[in-house]
This record gives sequence, structure tokens and C-alpha cells, in this order.
Amino acid sequence: MTPFQNRWIEIARRFQLAVRTDVHVALDEEYLVAPVLLEHFGAAHGMVLVTEYAAIRRFTERLVAAGFGYSCLPETGKKEIDEAINDASIIEMLRDWSWSGPGTPPAWYAA
Repeated sequence: MTPFQNRWIEIARRFQLAVRTDVHVALDEEYLVAPVLLEHFGAAHGMVLVTEYAAIRRFTERLVAAGFGYSCLPETGKKEIDEAINDASIIEMLRDWSWSGPGTPPAWYAA
């Protein structure tokens, strides 16, 4: 598990989010291994989160066509998880991506 994946697992715990790691996304006859897939935000099938755009560059059009959003976010290196997560920034980012899940979003989303 990478520090990036660990950070998103902790973010998911804090904000009651659904995340999966090392997800194989089928795109035509190829697979993209997404380090993190954030479900219920962004596009219909969620947001593929990576630390390097080069990892998804050749897949971006197919990701969007398949119903995924994507974002390249910085790796936090050796920072402690609490130091690497700014709750207000996370909420702002999630609201910017918009809720796309079933039912109502978590209570903090509308607050």
C-alpha cells in the first residue's frame, strides 16, 4: 500500500466515503490499474485518482467515455497522515467534484 493509498483510506474513514485501491478498469482491450478509485463522486463510476498524469495520459478519453472522472493529486511523501489531510480542503475538493452516488450524500456534504 502506498502513502497515497493510505491517505485516501483514511480520508474515506473520516468522511464516510467508498474507496478501492488497485482497481483494474477495463478500457477496450486494455486495463488501467487505478491506485485509488473514489466511488460516488465526479462521474457516474467515480473518480480515478493518481499521483502522476503520465500513468493515465493515454487512457483519459476512454476513462471519460466509460463514465469515470480522473484527477492527479500530489503525493504527500513521508508526512504523517494527519499532517497530510486538510479537512476543509478535502471537503472543498469533494464538493467541486460533486456527488454522483445513489441516494443522498453524506451530511457534511450539504452542511
